[in-house]
Order: sequence, then structure tokens, then C-alpha cells
Amino acid sequence: MSCGYCHLPLRKFYCADCMHDKKLKNLQELDTIVPERDSAVAAAASYFEKIAYVQQLIAEKNKRANKVEALRYNQTCVLEECNKKKHLIKDLQDRIKEKRLLLQDAVKRKSQAPKALDNATVMKRWQRTHKMTVGTRRILVKETTSLFELKPGVVEEPELSVFAAAAAAAAATTNHDLASTAAVNSMLHQSVELPPFSPMSSTIPMETKEDLYICGVTLPTRLIDVSKYPKEELNAPIGLVVHMLGLIVRYLGIKLPFLIMQKGTRPYIRTIKDPLIDEYNEIKDWKTFNDFNSFHDDRKMPLFLEDDDKNFKKFVNGMAMLNYNLAYLCYTQNIKIPVSQTANTLQSLMACCRASDLGIQSHALYYHNLRDVNFPIEFQHVLHATKLRYRCSSSTSNSSTHANNNNTSDLSASRVTSNNELHDDFYKIRPFNSSSRYDDYDQDEYAGIYIDSDDDSNSQLISQQQYYEQQQQQLQQNQQQNQQPSQTETWSLVEVAPFL
Repeated sequence: MSCGYCHLPLRKFYCADCMHDKKLKNLQELDTIVPERDSAVAAAASYFEKIAYVQQLIAEKNKRANKVEALRYNQTCVLEECNKKKHLIKDLQDRIKEKRLLLQDAVKRKSQAPKALDNATVMKRWQRTHKMTVGTRRILVKETTSLFELKPGVVEEPELSVFAAAAAAAAATTNHDLASTAAVNSMLHQSVELPPFSPMSSTIPMETKEDLYICGVTLPTRLIDVSKYPKEELNAPIGLVVHMLGLIVRYLGIKLPFLIMQKGTRPYIRTIKDPLIDEYNEIKDWKTFNDFNSFHDDRKMPLFLEDDDKNFKKFVNGMAMLNYNLAYLCYTQNIKIPVSQTANTLQSLMACCRASDLGIQSHALYYHNLRDVNFPIEFQHVLHATKLRYRCSSSTSNSSTHANNNNTSDLSASRVTSNNELHDDFYKIRPFNSSSRYDDYDQDEYAGIYIDSDDDSNSQLISQQQYYEQQQQQLQQNQQQNQQPSQTETWSLVEVAPFL
């Protein structure tokens, strides 16, 4: 560059001559660099062509090496499994040898044993054991009934008062006519000794039926207004029933549908969380709880009433569950309780205690204490009957509900009796399924009373009338011999001896 301006360090522009000189210089440099670049690219291409095959071989080598490692690992695992199998085979061989030795010993003993077994003797021993078990269960239940003093109350009736007056006159005129006096007394106490669901007791008018008492307290068989009923008189018999039911269930070996928990004076009842039972409930029981939505939220229900009646709804649900347990217990003992009478708690308990087949069936020998899936009574039916038994009139909305009840009283008057018991047509009008299995339970009848004896051939089934005649004859004999008032019959464990 010959321009003096272009040699200055603070220049802004080059002149045309200088720019032409720079362009020529760059073209000369480019002419020398391009051939070098082309030669280097050609050399690199030739080198890459030479090493591409080598790289492919190396990749294949690595792939096959990984495959060999996987095969070695699988081989190691297979060898370990083979070793385990070898040890297992060795153990099985040792067990086979032991079993063979046991079989040889058994064959040797069998050859030395008597040829014919006395099946009659074995059967007789089994029958004696079974009879002893059943007899012991009945004795324990009888002792429990006597301990809790579960018995009917005394109700003055016009017809019975006439017989009482006749008995008093006969006793005043003569002291030797003990047979007639015993007959009158038996007539006086005839209604007391009848089972609550026997055919003869069903002939008594509904308003003359006596309430049952447990330890001096009772649960009436009529409509109960809990707001006007003393809480102590209502909670006490329920707690006693829960306690007595727990003892009876333990003695009989029965698994109830609902679990009862006792926490002092506040018992609760809830569903069972056993997985086998829950699986059964999904099959049958939960089908009856579709309208019972609160059951899914709170599965624990109280069996007591608070002073302010806050837990009345849960109390009714708990009583329905308790009545369902009692109905199921009676079903296991071959007692048929109509759905319309399931709300009679004490009557159901008494029916179970007086069952003719008491103690014969038990869940103790069943697998995982599974319940019987053929129980015909649905829970919703028991819940409806229990709701009609208890009411609470202390709420502020009682007047409005009373008006609604008056509108529907004409429709339901033919379904409810005077003491709040349901007719069977109530359940036939609104069935939950199309089956007619409840028709068999509309009749209240007993199958009879089972009489035990040492000889199996003497075991017989007598009718209910014959049983009462025998009781009256025994009562007359006791009065003639001892001339003492009749007491409650109790059993003792000493009486197990006749069953041996």
C-alpha cells in the first residue's frame, strides 16, 4: 500500500488502490490453500474407507461379548437352580424313605391288628360323646336362664282371677283335695309355661300376652316411646340380654352375623371385618343394606340410649342388628320365628333357650366358623319391625311428623296390630325379592321336645301337649309329697352323668 493515509492507525476507510491490492493478495492465498484443502479431504476419505470395516468389526465384537456375558449369567442362575433342585430331590428322597418305613411299620401293625373292627362300638361311643356334649350345652343354657331369671311376669286377667277365686274357695273348704288344687294352679300358670312362639301360645289374644322379665326388668312387646321411658329401665334389660346372649353363644358355639362389644355399661354392635365373612356379606348380606346407607359410614351401632336421645337412630339400628342376631341364633337351633315377631327381643331369647333341638347344631366344627347362607330372614325386614317398635317424641318436629303419620295411618292400619306387631302381609306387599321363602315362617309351631336317655332307641320326639301333661303330673306329685310352692326348675352339672 503506497497510500500514506491507509498506513495511519486511526483510519476509517481504505482507498481504492489499497483495496485492489488486498483483493489480489487474498486471491493468491486462496489459490494456494484450496489445493491443500482438496488433498487433505481426499486423504481423509481414503483413510475413512480403510477404517470403516474395522469399526464395524469392533462393534460386532462388543455385541457378541455382551451376549456372552448374558449367557454366562443365565448359566450361573441355571446352575444355582439345579443345585437347589438337587437338594430338594435329595430331601424328597429322604422323606420317601421315611414314608416307606412308616408304611412298612403300618403294614406290619395292620397285619398284627384284628381283622374286623367293631363299628357298632365306635358308633355307640360317638353317640354317647355327642349326647354328652348336647346335654352339657343344654344344662349350661338352662343354668344361664335361671341365673338371669328370664321368665314371664304375672298379669292379672279376668278369667284367671275366676280360677284363682275358685282355687281359694276349694282350699278353704277342704285340705285333702290336693289334686283339684294342683289342677287349678296348673291352669293358672298354664300361660306362663308356654313357649312364646308355640302353636298354643299363638291362640292367646294379643293383648293378654305377658311380657318376659330378665333380672326383674323387661322390654315390653308394645310400642315404646323412649322419650317418656326411663333410660335406666330401657338400657338395663338390653345390657342383660347382651350379656346373656354372649354366654349362650359361647356355650353353643354359634357364630353370629354381627359382632357385639361390651364396654362397661355401653355395649356396641357392629359388622364383622373377617375377610371370609366380608366375602360372604358381599354375596348375600350387603344386598339387604342398599337403603341402609349409614351402615357404610359408621359400622358401629350403640345398644344403649343417652339421656338426651341424640343417638336414637343409631340405637334403633343397633337393636335391629341385635334382633337379627337373636333370629339367626333361633334359626340355628331349629326355631322358626316370624318376621313380624323379630322385634320381641326377650321372646326370641326365651324361644332359643326352650328350643327342642338346643345344642345339636354348632359352628364349632365348621371351617372358619362360616355362617349358614340359607338364613331366610332379611335384615331390612327386621329393621322395619324394630323401627315400628321404638319411637322418640321429644324432637321439635314431632307435630309435623304426627300430621304426616295421620295421613298414612289409614293405609297402614291393617298391617300393624295394637301392640305394634306387624302382620305378615306387610312383608308380602313390599317384598324385596320374588321368592316365597317367608311363607313357611308365617306359622308358629314347634317341632317337639327332644328327650334324652342312655339308650339311643329310647330317644323320642313327643308333642307339645304331651310335654305339658307330663309337667302337670309332675307338679301334682311334687305338691302331694312336699306340699311346698313350686320353684323355678334349675339344672346342675351333676346331671351330666345320665348322658355318659
